[in-house]
Amino acid sequence: MKPLFLSLILLYTGLEAEKPLSAILLRPLGEHELVTLTLAADVPNNQKPAQVWYRKNPGHVLLILERLDTLSGLQSTLSWGFYPRQPISSVFFRKVKSELRDNGGDEFEAKITINLNDSSFQHLQKQSIALAKRSYHLNRYNCYDYALEVFNDVIDRPKLLQQTVKFPLPLVMGRGGSPCALYQHLQALKTDSCWAKAISFGPFVAPKSEEKLLNVEQLSSENHLLISKKTKTCTSY
Repeated sequence: MKPLFLSLILLYTGLEAEKPLSAILLRPLGEHELVTLTLAADVPNNQKPAQVWYRKNPGHVLLILERLDTLSGLQSTLSWGFYPRQPISSVFFRKVKSELRDNGGDEFEAKITINLNDSSFQHLQKQSIALAKRSYHLNRYNCYDYALEVFNDVIDRPKLLQQTVKFPLPLVMGRGGSPCALYQHLQALKTDSCWAKAISFGPFVAPKSEEKLLNVEQLSSENHLLISKKTKTCTSY
């Protein structure tokens, strides 16, 4: 969880001209590119996915963007999430300043992956930055709310349902979004919905945020992998 993704916001406002991780998201979509977006849940306790708090860990919800230029072989991956700038302050003050952080290399247990066309990708570029400007609120707008809203904004109906869980912590009262809520929702959709083929359960590891050129064998393998993720448009539950 490296706190370097604030550069994306700076690049968007023109304050920084060259940030390779930011460029992965902000670079226009090429004619020969395949693109997927993944919404992922890292639950606190892998053995008990419904446990909201485990060993001082509330878990996390993150987004993963994968781009592959099938002509040049350029592979671009970006994993990120929404955080309070000062984590401890969010417990006492609830509404605090936020930041985006790199989640490359982080483990997670459940995911839903969709394909993006040029229109939906442009919407992702806009919304992921605009929503990152919101304040972090432990109950009302945390990592779950940010990632779910970004994901829902780039898909057709039906949207994934926004759900909350009861926080069992002494210092955190009330309800709020949690990776546990997302995990349970994906479980239900995997059982009986048109999203079933787009949902998988792990464990998984988020790809590093990087760009690299693939050789012929790697390109063939990754091309097949992204094509295999293609899902039909989901129109109803």
